[in-house]
Amino acid sequence: MKFKESETREFKKSTSELKEAVISIAAMLNKHGRGEVYFGIKNDGSAAGQPASEKTLREVSRAIGENIEPKIYPQVKFQKIQGKLCICVKFKGADAPYFAYGRVYMRVADEDRQVSAKQLEMNWRVEIPGMQRKEIPEVPIQALREAIINSFCHRDYYAPESNYIALYKNRIEITNPGKFPEGLTPQDFIEGDHESVLCNPLIADILYKSKEIEHWGSGLRRIYDECKASSVKVKFEIRKGQFAVVFPRPVRDGDDVELKNLHGSVSEKTVEKTVEKTVEKILEIIKKNPAVTQSYLAQETGLTRRGVEWNLKQLKQKGIIKRIGPDKGGHWEIDKGRE
Repeated sequence: MKFKESETREFKKSTSELKEAVISIAAMLNKHGRGEVYFGIKNDGSAAGQPASEKTLREVSRAIGENIEPKIYPQVKFQKIQGKLCICVKFKGADAPYFAYGRVYMRVADEDRQVSAKQLEMNWRVEIPGMQRKEIPEVPIQALREAIINSFCHRDYYAPESNYIALYKNRIEITNPGKFPEGLTPQDFIEGDHESVLCNPLIADILYKSKEIEHWGSGLRRIYDECKASSVKVKFEIRKGQFAVVFPRPVRDGDDVELKNLHGSVSEKTVEKTVEKTVEKILEIIKKNPAVTQSYLAQETGLTRRGVEWNLKQLKQKGIIKRIGPDKGGHWEIDKGRE
């Protein structure tokens, strides 16, 4: 029995396509919160097999763990399909948006589309106290600034993990590796003038002299005061090997329906318009150069190679284009009605 690719299932011929698989995992998580990827399966659903060992499973698991944020813990195992050994990766998560290699992708049919920065931007509200409008972010900019500076100032630079800023549907987190000073709590720095415990005195000194910080030990109190003045909540969390500043985000009416689509920014209508624009761009490129390669189309449209293949397949099935000659040395023809 043959499988079929879908919005929650992706096939890879082998682990040589591991990077593309990681992107597909993030895209499926952002759209559906779950999915599965198979290594050793051809695009048509037939099993090719994946030569592998326990080390291969660990490599797949490590690639997912190191390149997707926030972290997920997938099930990676061997599975016999059509009598051949393959690798099956099953995963789920509810902390969208998920980033793969620092970018956000959304699953559309069996294709992974990158989400623009505009679709990920924070919420702002507007007040008009006088003659001019005043735009107000959901989290005070000064509080975010202080949290980011503190994150780099106090991180453990011997730790392999990185600082990160994560935008979730219900919170914003700014996290750095490192231990909080032993015997102290964030409240000690908020309520009193407790002397700062400097992990990186040279960095702290540079930030002080460049006026990025006012004085040592005041960062948490300034974050707290900025949020309190704006009636915004903030939490300081001491985690295992990490410290995080968490800004809860207000849930708006209707968010529960669209949250998996990144606050409704990628609705069905948006997807349809995006697909239409992509198709028109592909046709425009083919019109200018009928002998264009799939690699060039991927470069010009920003799609993955699989994305280009999928779009060309759809255009051929609809009779809009047809291939004349072999893959190498042939060319494309566009239906005259579309020229």
